Amino acid sequence: MIDNSKGNALIDGSYFNKDFIRYRSIKSISGKFIHYRLGDKLRDTEFYRIYFFDKKGQLTKVEETSTFTSGSKASVDIYDYDDIGNLIVHKHYDSYNDFVYFYTYDDRKRLTSKEFRHKYHQGEFSDGAYELGKEHTVYFEEYAYEEFNGQLHQFVFYKGASVPYKDVFTYYDDAGHIRETEARLKRATNAKVSYFVYNDDELIDSLGVRSKSDKIREVSSAFTYGEDRNLKSRKDFVKDELITKYEVIYSDETNLINDILIQDVKTNFIQILELRNYKYYGKDDEW
Repeated sequence: MIDNSKGNALIDGSYFNKDFIRYRSIKSISGKFIHYRLGDKLRDTEFYRIYFFDKKGQLTKVEETSTFTSGSKASVDIYDYDDIGNLIVHKHYDSYNDFVYFYTYDDRKRLTSKEFRHKYHQGEFSDGAYELGKEHTVYFEEYAYEEFNGQLHQFVFYKGASVPYKDVFTYYDDAGHIRETEARLKRATNAKVSYFVYNDDELIDSLGVRSKSDKIREVSSAFTYGEDRNLKSRKDFVKDELITKYEVIYSDETNLINDILIQDVKTNFIQILELRNYKYYGKDDEW
């Protein structure tokens, strides 16, 4: 049910396996948050999250309330795709800011441009039809590629520039999995290196990011899976110190997610997202 092929599972909303969602004809998944601190009792909240999907299994919208929104208004993310499933627009709005990403691709589904527009509006709240104009553009990048010896070299340009300001090198293993990426700025000696380790089932076992700068920063994540290849847990570290733990609990009967537990290790504060409400295309009843 969870796609962790990029190592981003449980971090953003786009980690669902669209083939699974399409096969099950899932229209939406929703649930509420429960807060818990070790040694205390479970506490219900008014906070919730809803995932919406189209008939292709693609995530189209995420709506939620949380401590960030204070429960008064939901934050909303909207996703649009082209005919072959490439994400082309990602919009976000909440009580404090709006932003939008625009993406374009080549015929090999490689990213060719990315534009980011942003606007703060603290104290106001937009609706889902908001539009940010060119005056809100923060950056616009364009990309070109070169392949050689099992490597992919991405050239990153500011819009309209003739010379790239950054190079990104991607290295693959014999099975075609990404083994390592390295991003280098042209006018700096520092680089950011990301590495991936796979288990015997060719699922991501761990990943890490190391920034080579004046202050070396190392972050990493480790994953576990069940016999059915479903993701069971994620642990995030900073310099080998465990920071956040995630646990996914599935229904034995349906193999659908029942709960996602998120623990802040330092404070022992746990959020439980109860995803118990499933709606389907073609019928109104819940599973």
